[in-house]
Amino acid sequence: MANMQELLSPIKTALNLDGYEMVLLDASEKGISIEVRAGADACADCLAPATIFKGVIVDTLAQAGYHVPFDDVRIIYPVTS
Repeated sequence: MANMQELLSPIKTALNLDGYEMVLLDASEKGISIEVRAGADACADCLAPATIFKGVIVDTLAQAGYHVPFDDVRIIYPVTS
């Protein structure tokens, strides 16, 4: 999972700048699970819709040679009111 975290680090860094934390929960042959957590000062308008974010994850991994089907990526987003 360390290599996967390294591949996703630019996305994680961008989220951190907007007050979010990205946690890679699982990466296996069944797919990957990522949780995005909002910090106290998170920019709600800065977070892309989950479907777009999922596409960015899939594209980033594909560019590195990891072909993960869109449906095998699970994104957990912060609860909004």
